Amino acid sequence: MELNLIEEETLYMPEGVLSPRCIETIENTYAEYFSLWWVRKQGDLMAALRSKGYVGVFPLGPVGSIRVEPKISCSSIWKMITNSLGEEFDCHPPENVRSVADLSHHLVATYVRLVEERLARGLLWEYQSNEEAGQPIRGRIIGPDVRRPPLVRCRYDEGGYDHGANQRILWTLSHLEIAVSEKELVWRIRRLKKELATQICLKPIVGEPSPVRYPRLFSDYRTLDTLSTLLLNHLSPDVPSGAFLTVPFVLHMPTLFEEGVAGWLYRTFSERVMVRRQWSVPLKGRNSPCFRIDIALLDRETQQAFAVFDTKYKRDTRPTTADIQQVTSYAVETGAKNAGLLYPHDNIERAHLSVGPIALRSVGFDFASEDWDEIVGEVNIYINDLLRAHNLNYVN
Repeated sequence: MELNLIEEETLYMPEGVLSPRCIETIENTYAEYFSLWWVRKQGDLMAALRSKGYVGVFPLGPVGSIRVEPKISCSSIWKMITNSLGEEFDCHPPENVRSVADLSHHLVATYVRLVEERLARGLLWEYQSNEEAGQPIRGRIIGPDVRRPPLVRCRYDEGGYDHGANQRILWTLSHLEIAVSEKELVWRIRRLKKELATQICLKPIVGEPSPVRYPRLFSDYRTLDTLSTLLLNHLSPDVPSGAFLTVPFVLHMPTLFEEGVAGWLYRTFSERVMVRRQWSVPLKGRNSPCFRIDIALLDRETQQAFAVFDTKYKRDTRPTTADIQQVTSYAVETGAKNAGLLYPHDNIERAHLSVGPIALRSVGFDFASEDWDEIVGEVNIYINDLLRAHNLNYVN
């Protein structure tokens, strides 16, 4: 059984469509990802299922899966991903991608191809400095009165392939092997694992890769690290051993939208301003909480914020009072004179409001377009105006 949903839409199913096992999986494994409740429609009891902002493929064990498709195009999601990952992510855009499943398959196939190319050129060899005590000296010692042979401590450099960067590759391949069913891709992954396992230990990899300056000839390791982190972080939480028709890949769209916007702002404007994402600003007072601001622009010289933004990944066509209060409170606390609400669509009522000394605007990204310059067009003009008002020249 396959359940197909659209992001931010509710799927209604007659009683009995969901088996007890499916209900148990959704309520226990996917409680963070879905809301499941029961309603009566025209006198019939119906199960209602809605995603909590997530898109992707969610396995239901051997009985099927849940597929949640995004409300925007997958090419736009790809642009969000590439912007969120930064300049070090250099990867060809996918072709003929119509679903998140196609997108995840492209990411896995790209990762496997890059590992194959790196193996063909040779893995990164890393030297480590070690120190140990040598064996006692044997034989007769000529010289001062030495009652027992001393231990000689030695320091030396030892190299090998068994280090963090290569261990991350093997760990990622091990996870992808059980999440892919395409025979050719599985065979390629297993061949890579077999070749790597003779030189690298399989160790669990936790957290983000540590920042490393790779040698110029091994700069592709940055892309491998980035892709590895993306794949490991977004695999479905329930990936048991077994074949799936598609990679069980999950994206939280509000977070991805925020990361994509912040990444684009950084890549476009960081030469002139400081871009802060998820900026934690403690409130004044004892045991006070912190504001966590989605995105802020700060003057590089004074470190003073002059604009704060709150990303609103929802279909609202006009800002709510709560949204206005939230972002203006951010501006008041940071001393910023500008506040913006950023939406993932341009079907909104453009707000030009003044809240005390704070100028508030709502603008949208046109994700109905396939061209990135058109997608960011209105927001680009808005940021340009802010920079000019703050006496910062805009450089495209």
